[in-house]
This record gives sequence, structure tokens and C-alpha cells, in this order.
Amino acid sequence: MGEKLMWRLAFLTLLACAPVSADAQAASPTTALAAEPSSSEIMVTGVRSRPSQWREAETSHVRVLSDGTEAELIRIARNLETLHLLLSGLMGRGSADDDTVKLRITLIGGVADFEAMDLHNTRWQQGPFARPFMIARYYDPRDEGAVMASSRFDQTAVLQQGLNLGALTGILPGVQPGAGGAQVAGVVPLLGLADSAFGVPQPNELSVAVPATSILYSLFAQHWLMTYFPGAYPRWYLDGFGQLFSTITVRDGRIVEYGRAPENSDRVIRFYGGYPLERLFDGRYLDTSERTEWTPFHAWLITHYLFFSDDRRPQVRRYLAALGNGASQA
Repeated sequence: MGEKLMWRLAFLTLLACAPVSADAQAASPTTALAAEPSSSEIMVTGVRSRPSQWREAETSHVRVLSDGTEAELIRIARNLETLHLLLSGLMGRGSADDDTVKLRITLIGGVADFEAMDLHNTRWQQGPFARPFMIARYYDPRDEGAVMASSRFDQTAVLQQGLNLGALTGILPGVQPGAGGAQVAGVVPLLGLADSAFGVPQPNELSVAVPATSILYSLFAQHWLMTYFPGAYPRWYLDGFGQLFSTITVRDGRIVEYGRAPENSDRVIRFYGGYPLERLFDGRYLDTSERTEWTPFHAWLITHYLFFSDDRRPQVRRYLAALGNGASQA
């Protein structure tokens, strides 16, 4: 059996056998929670599995399986439970207990390990975003309990490839091969770089960091919305709703900030430019036959405006209700 298939079977086995037991730039909206989930409310169990050391954390609403450290696992589980409480308060659901099957989340160490599992989304989709932001993640809202998986490592979206100094070795004076990549000296200031005795990343590369937690929190928020307020949501709205909560921070144990713009969102939007709203509302943004400039940052921008505008919020509710009753997106 191939290694890829073995990884995938191991993942599915872990899921099946889990033990039962906004202001964009200035001040973000904040909410004081009645009680933040404490460490005593999070049960961590060890799962013996070679060659990795897996741990599982369980809260009132999630089970998180990870091959990372226990401290990281507890922090993520606590933040997810806090996000559940925040969404319940904001959306008027309250803190009532429910019998919803707990969401099971698996966090795999490296991006290569995650991609090697060859998981395919059949009942959930994202975007479609510009290629640098089509970052792999897995979600299945199955009846017997939703499952989610992603890498627990931060990733990088490269908007524009930089100059490959290695290709200039022996051609451009001052560029010499080195252990960590091309070494530069002498004429490098012509390229906009300073002299260096170390390997230098590609100059003029334009990239932004995509934190692993932002991917996780965004998808969790989408899961929460579809679980407790199911509806015929357009994909752009689900993506944007998730992005609103992708940057949550918890201060002093009780104060939660949400809605803050993702880091470097201004750089991304300047690079791709604005996106025509008519393509969203008539569904043409779903056309994958042509290059798209739609990104998670654009989804955050439009949804942030609609979510926090007293004038637009009622309009959005009517729009979503109309879609739920069978109206065309156009």
C-alpha cells in the first residue's frame, strides 16, 4: 500500500476512533465573556501512535487531535471554545447547551504531510480564490458529526515571484553560489539589496503570511454558522463570515477582539485591486475558467462592511432570506 494511502487511512481511522468522553484598522469590536473556558474544562488525553505523538483535547463543543505540543493544543482548544461562546452571543443564540455532535478537528504538523493525505472536499468548497490563497484544508459536514483538518503550521501566499538569484550565478557580477542559496556582493545594491555574506531570499518577492490559526478559526466560524443557522448562504458570504473571526484575540481571559483586518490585507487588496460587486451578487465569481482576483481579504472587506453597517445589515438579512426561499443570486 502506498505511503499516501496509508496516511489517509491513518487519518480516517483517527477520526473514526476518537474516544468519547470591528473596526478594521483602529479598535476592533470587543466582547466580554461571562466565563472563559479554563484549563480544567479542557481534557487532554495522549494517543499512543508511532511514529508521531498525538494528543487530543476535548471541550464542550470540539475535539482537537494534534501532533503538536500540549500547550499549543490547549491554547487552540480554549480559543475555539471561546469563539463558540462569542458567536453564540453575537448571533443571539445564548449559551444554552445543545446535543450537537462535537466537531472533530485534526491538526497535522507539516504542509507536506497534510497534502500527502490527499483529502478531497466533496461537500464544502472555498473561494474560488486567487491561486496563492487556495490553501488546502478539509471540512466535511457529515450527519454523524462534522470533521475538519488542516496543517498546524503557518503558510505563505506568494503574490509575485521574486528574482531568482540562483539563475544569475556566473552571469551577473557579484552573484556567487552558496550553501543557503545564491550569495550576493558588490553590485547587489543595483537590485535593491544590501551586501550580504548570507543566503538571500528572492528579491522583489511579494508575499503575505497566512497563520494556521486564521485558517482554523475561519473554518470553525463557517461551521458554526452552518450548524446553528443553516441556510442557502452564497459562498462569498461564508468565506467573508469566516474571515471576520479569523483574527480573534483574547485578552485578560475574558475580553475578545474580533473583526480586525487580516495582517497585510491592504497590501493584498492593492496588489489585486478592487473586485466588482456585481460579479459576487450574480454568481459570476464562481466561474473558474478565468483567472480570478477574488481573495479572502476581499471577502473580509465586503462582509465586514455589511456585518457592521446598521444600514446594510438588514438588507443582507433580507437578501439571504430571499436566497433561502429560492431566489436567484442575480
